[in-house]
Amino acid sequence: MESRLLGVRGRVQKEGLVIHLVAEALDDLSGHLRGLYDDMGDAPTFTGPRDEAAVAAMPEGRNFH
Repeated sequence: MESRLLGVRGRVQKEGLVIHLVAEALDDLSGHLRGLYDDMGDAPTFTGPRDEAAVAAMPEGRNFH
């Protein structure tokens, strides 16, 4: 529940237009995040303007728990 980076192994099922992701195993990979930006120095930060078109194009999330 508190992972910042999650690895998921499982299956993808498609039924018509609906796509199901069936997770069989979840792995907390949060400890590997530092390695993603070690070569760049400090952790990356977002300082640019908000891209409203990109935000509008994102589908709404669905929480199943």
